[in-house]
Amino acid sequence: MTRSQSTAPGDLASPLLTVESLGVHARRTTRPLIHNVSFTVAAGEVVAVVGPSGAGKSTLARALVGLGGPRPGDAGPVLSGSLRWRGQAIAWGDRLGWRGLRRRISVCWQVSDRVFDPCTAVGDSVRLAGRLAGVSPTDLQQRIERWGSRLGLAGSVWSRRPTALSGGELQRVGLVRALSRGPELLIADEMTDAVDEDSRTRVLDAIARARDDGVAVILITHELAALRRLAQRLVVLDGGALVESGPAARLIAAPQHPTTRAWMAAARASPQPTPDDRSPDSRQAPRLVETPTNPTDPSGDLPG
Repeated sequence: MTRSQSTAPGDLASPLLTVESLGVHARRTTRPLIHNVSFTVAAGEVVAVVGPSGAGKSTLARALVGLGGPRPGDAGPVLSGSLRWRGQAIAWGDRLGWRGLRRRISVCWQVSDRVFDPCTAVGDSVRLAGRLAGVSPTDLQQRIERWGSRLGLAGSVWSRRPTALSGGELQRVGLVRALSRGPELLIADEMTDAVDEDSRTRVLDAIARARDDGVAVILITHELAALRRLAQRLVVLDGGALVESGPAARLIAAPQHPTTRAWMAAARASPQPTPDDRSPDSRQAPRLVETPTNPTDPSGDLPG
C-alpha cells in the first residue's frame, strides 16, 4: 500500500510550509493574480494544485519561492500574505532568509528547455545546481546516478546540450537536477505535459519515490491519473482564488464547487498524453505567461 493510500492528512507531521492569505498583485494594476490563498504541506505529503487555464497555478508556484517582492524597486509582482517554513516566518524582503530557503526547495518548471543554458551540457548544469545547494561532490554524483537510473537516462545524456534532447528526456533531466539537490520540498509544475508515455510513467514513479522518502510535493497538474496516484489533498484555484480544497479522494469522487466539477469532468474526458518524444525538433512546448527563470541562471531551479 502506498503512502497516499495509507496516510490521511491528519496523520502527517506538522506543516513544513504554511501559506496564509497569499496575494500576488501585478504592478501598475489593481487586479490580483492570486488572492487570499491559504494551505499547508507536510513532509511526505503531496498537495496537488489544479484549476482551469489561467487560474494562477504557475503564478502561485513562483510566489512560493519568492519570485516577486513587496518593495517598489523589486522586479516582478508584489507579494503579500505570509509564508512560514517549519513555523518560522520568511519575510518577503528577507533576501538572506530566501537564499537559505531556496536551498531546501526545488522547482521543476513546466517548460524545461527554458531553464537550461543552451550552450552548456546538461550534466554540467545539474552538477552546478547541486553544488550551489551545498551538496558535496560525492553525494551529488551518487544522487545524479541514482535518480538518472530511476528515470531511465543513459550516461550519454549528461554530455549533451539541451537542444540535443527530446522533450521527455529534458523533463527527466530537470527532475534529476531538482531531486539531486536534496530538497525538502519539490514543486512540480506540469511535469508530465507534452511528453511520451514512458517519460510520464518514469516521472510519476520518481515523484512517488521522493514522497515516500519524506519529500513534500506541491504538484501542479491537469491529469486525473496523477491525482489518483499521488495526491493526498487538492487545492483548486480559479481566477487566482482558492475555491475548494480537501482530501483528494473526496474531491475526486464528489467535487462541490462548480469549478472543481467542471475541471474533473474535463479531466475525465481528456485523452491520455500523446507520445511526443520523437526528436528535439518535434518538441513544441507551450508558452507560459511568465518566464520561469533566466535560462542561464547557474543555480538551476531558483535564483540565488
